[in-house]
Amino acid sequence: MKARLQKSIVLFGGAFDPPHLGHRQVTEFLAGHPSFDEVWLVPVADHPFSKTLEGFFHRSTMVALNIQGLKNVFVCEIENTLSKPSYTIQTVLKLKEQYPHYRFTLAMGSDCKDQLKKWKNIEQLFQEVSFHFIPRAGFENSPFCDISSTQLRDMLFAREEDYTKYLVPSVASYIEENGLYQELPYAA
Repeated sequence: MKARLQKSIVLFGGAFDPPHLGHRQVTEFLAGHPSFDEVWLVPVADHPFSKTLEGFFHRSTMVALNIQGLKNVFVCEIENTLSKPSYTIQTVLKLKEQYPHYRFTLAMGSDCKDQLKKWKNIEQLFQEVSFHFIPRAGFENSPFCDISSTQLRDMLFAREEDYTKYLVPSVASYIEENGLYQELPYAA
């Protein structure tokens, strides 16, 4: 009997509030990485550090728009089915339960390294998955777009015209059509 081949999945999670060109560039990089068969973008449902977020539906929809046209890249909405707040360890354990023949890697910005000690059950998480750190501008040299979702929300709230250069056109249109990031709590 032949052993079932493992599929290698890289999980790229985040608030994606909103998803921007930097997220797309990282996703393209991960999709082209020889170690990974697929990239799953995992929008957080309810941030464990009590960040105010746009609704899950809007953020998940924008993530899908942000990755249109990329091969072997998918939106994984599992966090919206888990208890709140969302903890990465819960997400990983649930995915491993649902996909026992898959091997999972967590991709995250290098700016998160110092925050990992605050994560729930981080020691267990290190045992369950491997980590792939993406260079983040401001922390180390990075080939990716130097913008953060926080900066974008501030630009959107201030109605600065040049924010669109940091978004794929379909995400910019979605934000405009739905009037996102125009009211508090998104004020700077």
